[in-house]
Amino acid sequence: MSAIFDHTSHSLGAGGYSIATAHMAAKRHEVVRRTVAEHWRRHMLRVLDAAVDQCERRNLAAPDGIGDTPPPELVVALIEQLQLELRRKVRPPRCNQDALDVLFGLQRAFMPYGDDEDDPEEGWR
Repeated sequence: MSAIFDHTSHSLGAGGYSIATAHMAAKRHEVVRRTVAEHWRRHMLRVLDAAVDQCERRNLAAPDGIGDTPPPELVVALIEQLQLELRRKVRPPRCNQDALDVLFGLQRAFMPYGDDEDDPEEGWR
């Protein structure tokens, strides 16, 4: 039995390979997009954690306690940038404790399934 196997009769039709390849590429693109977004979300949470740490250290180092200690300049810049990116009203913190409150509110935006219902900035918008 010497028959020639016809590869085209078992395909998905004309262009079947290119359709499957395009579908696989679209699925791959979606996976990469979700992965990049997840990496960005986790990175921003680490950055916000570091900013919270700086503010807490400044509170601990203050000679008169928490009081009106000014927040670190880099933290103020981070807060303003994130408020812009999240389309919130730009409101620089007045003191270090205010910066901590705003940072905790901003963290909520980057938490998985986070919402802004309990956002302390809600009254400021």
